[in-house]
Amino acid sequence: MKHKKKIIIFTIIIAIFGFLVFVGAQELPVQYDEYKVVTGDVLLEVSGVGTLNVIDTSVHAKNNGVVRELYISNGAEVNKGEKIVWLEYINGQNEIIVAPAAGEVTWLRINEYENYLQKGQLLFNIIETEIEEENLEVKITVDEYNIGYLNVGDSVEVYINALKETVPGTIEEILDTVNVENSVSYYPVRVSLPKKLNYRVGLGVEVSKVKKAAIDALIIPMSYVNFDEFGDPYINFYETEKEVAVKKISVGISDGDYVEVLEGLKLNDIILRESAIFTLKSSDFENN
Repeated sequence: MKHKKKIIIFTIIIAIFGFLVFVGAQELPVQYDEYKVVTGDVLLEVSGVGTLNVIDTSVHAKNNGVVRELYISNGAEVNKGEKIVWLEYINGQNEIIVAPAAGEVTWLRINEYENYLQKGQLLFNIIETEIEEENLEVKITVDEYNIGYLNVGDSVEVYINALKETVPGTIEEILDTVNVENSVSYYPVRVSLPKKLNYRVGLGVEVSKVKKAAIDALIIPMSYVNFDEFGDPYINFYETEKEVAVKKISVGISDGDYVEVLEGLKLNDIILRESAIFTLKSSDFENN
């Protein structure tokens, strides 16, 4: 019985080997997937993640300089927007800092005409008399390659993960303090949020702003784009019913999945890519 099993197994192995040799001797045609060119939008975004927090009411010096005038004293009760201190920076710029929230001024450790004011030095803090839901913000960090696309006052989209809700936000401040990781600089960005009853401190959010957009453009998947030895893009297409040819194209922005086509294709053109299904060729066996 065991002898018969060995014969059967050996026969199966021989049959498989014979099939592979036969297939290896054939040049099977390459299979192609097809895609019809459509119109759509391609968006490039600046984005960052963070959590929802109560607005930070500690205030720091933005540069080296001196205190020209103090408008309040430590322990004073102030209203939001009330003048606190007048600073003159080493670069000649002047700034009057106002209270970011209503409350009691604490940790006021500066004096008029102080000569040792340093960039990043804590000037004062405010203990808020009441924390309202509208006093919520999110802080994100943006790398040096994208920070130039953001400006104070810009509108952004804020996606609140737990609520699966997108709400508008506004960039309130882009801080000069830099965190360097792997030779890349990251800048903190403060974003304010609108008042909403179901906001909770600690909720995770993603903040995004479109930096470039191709709207209602001809688009194709990046997986259908090839590049020659010079880095120029091209696609495959049916020149005849059975013959595949290549055509150079000009492309615009890409989001990683789709790319804008500027020249070389028109709406409803059919383009090709080799099927993901592995096709056996004789060369596959010869190289092994």
